[in-house]
Amino acid sequence: MQEDEEMISASTDHIELESENREVQEDQQIEMEVINKVVGIEDSYEVLQRPSTSNTNIIWGPVEQSFTPRKSVSLPRVCRSSNLFSSDSKPLDIFLKFFPKSLINYIALNTNLRIDKARSQVGDRDARARKRSYMTATDGGEIMIVLGCTLIMGYNQLPSFSDYWSTKPSLGNAVIKAAISRDREDSYIQSIDESMTKFKGRSCLKQYMPMKPTNRGIKIWVRADATTGYAYDMNVYVGRDSNATMLRQTQEMTLGENVIRTLSATIENPDTTLCFDRFFTSVTLMNTFEFACVGTCNVSRKNMPKICPGQKFKQGEMAFVENGHGTIAARWQDTKDVVIMSNCHDATRTEVQRKLKNGITIPVPAPEMVAFYRRAMGGVDRNDRMCGEHEFERKSTKWWKKVFYRLLKMAVVNSWVIYREKVNLKCSMKDFMIDLAENMVEYGKNITGNKRRPVNPMRPTGGVAIRITPSLLNRAYRHDL
Repeated sequence: MQEDEEMISASTDHIELESENREVQEDQQIEMEVINKVVGIEDSYEVLQRPSTSNTNIIWGPVEQSFTPRKSVSLPRVCRSSNLFSSDSKPLDIFLKFFPKSLINYIALNTNLRIDKARSQVGDRDARARKRSYMTATDGGEIMIVLGCTLIMGYNQLPSFSDYWSTKPSLGNAVIKAAISRDREDSYIQSIDESMTKFKGRSCLKQYMPMKPTNRGIKIWVRADATTGYAYDMNVYVGRDSNATMLRQTQEMTLGENVIRTLSATIENPDTTLCFDRFFTSVTLMNTFEFACVGTCNVSRKNMPKICPGQKFKQGEMAFVENGHGTIAARWQDTKDVVIMSNCHDATRTEVQRKLKNGITIPVPAPEMVAFYRRAMGGVDRNDRMCGEHEFERKSTKWWKKVFYRLLKMAVVNSWVIYREKVNLKCSMKDFMIDLAENMVEYGKNITGNKRRPVNPMRPTGGVAIRITPSLLNRAYRHDL
């Protein structure tokens, strides 16, 4: 009898292990399909060949009085996207411009495909497969409800996921309980920089950047407004070779130059000035780029200028050189050496405010391009900070979930920026998310064809026999699908 029990136990363990291995293989297959789709969109891009240049050896020399930069700094203008809205626009109207109904319906379509796939596994003996067999199809309305509930969970965080359906008066959320049951689950100056989406699971896409506040996660290249943090374009980093293949670039082009040209391909107004840091800057980019740009430099790279080599500068001292192609470079001494390059500035000098260790602020002489760079470079960091406000922190081993919720939050941030400009300048992020989330839930309830029974607050759910319904929220944050 004891031997039979041991054999049954060993058989059960073996079945559970096979089920777990099968789920891991499915996740890896999905990840590779996503990467292949990202790489496979190369045909939808124009072929961006590297501009031919004969200046293999760049010669830098003193800046003459007759020097003229290749480009000019863009003048202030009204963002064209703001013209699409009026002072009567609602939060949901603005959000649906960034997160359209077609995308919501597409999510519902693929969710139903996953449900059909789960039903085909009903023969499996594990409890998770048996639960999948009871799932029913969803629609765009329920997906809208799910997204609205997700935003609510961002600004109204509770200790655990199940607490949102708690019947205790001091816990739970009335809007979520009424919406879904427990078992249903262009600016004129822009900056380009890298952003990190927190992720600690296993993935070939995960990066480690010790200097970032979020040092482990999925890297996203972002082009954002220098003042408001409005995100214009983004690109998930899936590997150097994949990005190069996507735009059919030559191997001679640096990764930073490739990223700049990729993100700038969607800029409609040529009168746009871009700022980026030394990771992206190259002499070839400055000499051939079709937009005005400013960037700090890594002097160890090819053709970078050697400005007064061996000479030590005092704070505020500076020197300029140019290369005959409308590009100027400056070396400026702050607390350390700073080398910056521009194709839209000259050797104009100005002052910047620097704070000493004793707290006193003093003016320090600096190149005009340094002052401009300091004003314009913080757009992506500002977008990161806004995306981090009331962020929905839910642990997951699926990297694509983290990326999806970051893109969802970026759409919310863009909507909030437009809403502040057109409707209410004093509206906070939390107040905007409250109105948007409640509108999304109500809108989803009105258009969905699936009517679900809400949780009865007068009756505990434990031990009550209820029909298992689709677990959209549960599947979104666990490993059911």
